[in-house]
Amino acid sequence: MKHILALLVGTIALTACASVALAQAEKDPFEQNLRVEVSPRLPRAGESVFIVIESFSTNLNKATIEWRRNGAREARGIGLKTFSFTNGALGTATTIAIRITTAESRLIEKTLTFRPAHVDLILEAKSYRPPFYRGKSLLPYQGAATVTAVPTFIGSGGARIAAKNLIYKWEVDGDAVGDASGYGRQQFHTEAGALSDDSVVGVRVSTLDGTMQAEGEALLTPTQPKIVLYEDHPLYGILFGNALAEPFSLSGEEIRVVAVPYFFSVPSRLSALLEYDWAQNGMSVRQGGDNALTLRVPEEGEGVASVSVRAQHAVKILQGADAAAAIAFGEEGRRGGVFDFLR
Repeated sequence: MKHILALLVGTIALTACASVALAQAEKDPFEQNLRVEVSPRLPRAGESVFIVIESFSTNLNKATIEWRRNGAREARGIGLKTFSFTNGALGTATTIAIRITTAESRLIEKTLTFRPAHVDLILEAKSYRPPFYRGKSLLPYQGAATVTAVPTFIGSGGARIAAKNLIYKWEVDGDAVGDASGYGRQQFHTEAGALSDDSVVGVRVSTLDGTMQAEGEALLTPTQPKIVLYEDHPLYGILFGNALAEPFSLSGEEIRVVAVPYFFSVPSRLSALLEYDWAQNGMSVRQGGDNALTLRVPEEGEGVASVSVRAQHAVKILQGADAAAAIAFGEEGRRGGVFDFLR
């Protein structure tokens, strides 16, 4: 299954809709053939709602049509097939009654009840990010993510309906995921595939009686993880505020360069699932080692040395990244310098 992020874990912005219930008395085929279209299909609280009616059994253009909202008549006329109103707030119910007197003197009645509800989706990618990183975790290829539905359903008594007491129907790219759906199934776990396509995770939330519903969706966009090089200072530790620039001027006799992973499917930067291959000026100096390399300035010499690293996930082959930095040492700094390195 191919899937999509954000995030927001982070938090990611989403769509949400509310519910409409249709009640009708099955009097005759004229009523059965009355079609009611509501736009949007599940309007949110405070949203403009448009209703259009059509019939296959009678000519509504010649019929007298009356529209009532919460018992009060708001419109009446011949051929009045459209009606609009502003949906109520969360916790309220808006009733729209349609009364049609046809040219054949038949009576058609329908009642629609709108009960606004809302659902937000929070996307959390299961990927590593360094401490104090202000951004959200991103979803890497072959990475896992959890989408959590946070519904706001207000009952007729004004009390909020608990999320665990609602029904959730999950889907991915329009395809239902039955084994993840059901009563109280507030979370959906997914994994990004090997392809670069985005995916949409959607959910419809409803009460047990179906009188209130809301829909939401989240876009999952897989991304390539990355590696950033930092100096591991002997006194201050890893200097996360200053990634090694191009070129980085070395003032002391040695430097410990550490490769920090971003958005890999690992629990920590020291995870054994990540393997690092280090090179200096394009020549391999360590393969399959850890995420740090100590470089020492030779006793005599100056120059600019290129230090690079390749990080690769041991299991998820699509999770790999490269990073490089040019480090100048000596007074003048010339190309082709070479460090002594400590394994």
